[in-house]
Amino acid sequence: MYLSLHQDSEIQNLIKSSDNETYISHHDCKFICYRNNCHNTIRSGLEHIVICGTQIMTTVIVTPLGVFAIAANSFAITAESLCICPVWDCRCCTTLVGQSIGADRRKLVRSFARITIFIWYDRYGVIGVLMYLFAPQIIG
Repeated sequence: MYLSLHQDSEIQNLIKSSDNETYISHHDCKFICYRNNCHNTIRSGLEHIVICGTQIMTTVIVTPLGVFAIAANSFAITAESLCICPVWDCRCCTTLVGQSIGADRRKLVRSFARITIFIWYDRYGVIGVLMYLFAPQIIG
């Protein structure tokens, strides 16, 4: 955080020095944190608006097809999200890749990247085959 505070030109103006010590007043730091939180909140809010709008548009498109189409679409979305959940466990692999990049260890980067890709393809492949084979039982 120290480096990011020094690189921001607005924050650079707020830094005060006294007796060879550099510090930011508590009030200024609170303002900067509040401003950053507002930016993040606006971005998250816009993302939520887009996602909800997409769900509404999907429902508007499927609704004229009838009650069974709405139920099948809802069930398909639930099944798809359940199939994606096991792959989310692989986020630790991408963290290891990022840490290896930060440590400038190229052999570990390649190793962890290959492991990550293999695990993702393997899990998605198995889940895709299972969904294809058991689609009649899932829908019926």
